[in-house]
Amino acid sequence: MWRVVFAGALAGCNSLLGIHDLPDDGGRGSGTIDGGVCYGSGGFTICLSALPAQAATPSGSIDTDSATDCPASYSTPSGNPWCVIAGSSVTIGATLRASGSRPLVLVSTGVLAIELPGVVDVSSHIGNGSMAPATVGAASDTGCASGSGASASVDDKSGGGGAGGSYATGGGQGGAGDTEAGGPGGATSGVPTTLVGGCSGGYGGAGDEPASDACKPTPSDPPGAGGGAVYLVAGDTIQLDGVVMANGAGGGVGNQARGGGAGGGAGGLVVLWAGTAISGGMIAGGSVLSTNGGGG
Repeated sequence: MWRVVFAGALAGCNSLLGIHDLPDDGGRGSGTIDGGVCYGSGGFTICLSALPAQAATPSGSIDTDSATDCPASYSTPSGNPWCVIAGSSVTIGATLRASGSRPLVLVSTGVLAIELPGVVDVSSHIGNGSMAPATVGAASDTGCASGSGASASVDDKSGGGGAGGSYATGGGQGGAGDTEAGGPGGATSGVPTTLVGGCSGGYGGAGDEPASDACKPTPSDPPGAGGGAVYLVAGDTIQLDGVVMANGAGGGVGNQARGGGAGGGAGGLVVLWAGTAISGGMIAGGSVLSTNGGGG
């Protein structure tokens, strides 16, 4: 029996991929409810109200706040709703990208396989104007942003940079401006005990143009959002030959010449639970698990 958590942590120029075992409950599932079955343990317990009769092959972009996109009937620890897609088997052979306030949970009562070129992506993305709008990964934690850089108070000085987002470990402090401090990293959460994504970075501080300049700079473009959270659950085996990503987004640029840049978001959370084994990496270019923090 395997329980493995891959937790993204430090944003900015660095990232951390930590591997932790979840408590072993000694069985395939934690029990049954009304003909269904439970998997996992503690804050990672997922109970299906009924066993799925069909295989699931989800792909495309889904909204974890949508009942249509998250059809499984389930129960979880109180007060922590999840978006659950369940099947007698679950196969990801294309890109599945999830955004929204709830974490993504894929549950197979048999084998869960991510096959090349399959990708499960709950990352946040900074966007590229009209070419690619910014997105926030599923269950990115928007309530724990790191500190913003100080704005300049003296003419012709630059603002400080925003800090990188924190999660299991602290994000990097933002760079200082001419006389203004960079933003401090936020509080850390330690090893996660349930499904929640990484924290956002901080805003960069505004610079200060000469008083005679009517075009004053403003604080930075938005900081990077933290990576989201995804839980892969299999009653039998998890076969990983594709990619799972919960990366934080990069921070926005400073506005005008003297504005401080924003901090990147922390990497998110990937949790794996399998009743038999977790395997993969037998195919060149496959089996990638990524929870990188975004650059400042």
